[in-house]
Amino acid sequence: MINRIVLELETPGDSRTLFRLSVGDSVVAESLTAVQAHILVGEVLDRIAVPRQAREAARAEAVRQTPRREPERDQMEPSLMDKGVAFVQALRARSQRPAARGDREGFVDSL
Repeated sequence: MINRIVLELETPGDSRTLFRLSVGDSVVAESLTAVQAHILVGEVLDRIAVPRQAREAARAEAVRQTPRREPERDQMEPSLMDKGVAFVQALRARSQRPAARGDREGFVDSL
């Protein structure tokens, strides 16, 4: 049972220092940045708040639903990314066709 979570400055009095995280009576991590400490404390609190069985059940449900969504994804309208890729492929295909040299030569000569 976790009775306390302690977040300490590694160098007391220096707000720019790194942090040390203790859970219960044991040091869990040292030399943490503020962001790393924030994320790690969030993970610890999440594990306390959500029992292990509930987390595993949620993962199992997500795995069960994933194959069902695959046919739906195939029937959906193409994403913006797919449309962009198709557009670029079409441009590349057009650029590889031989250009009408006569039109371009007349324009270049007029410069």
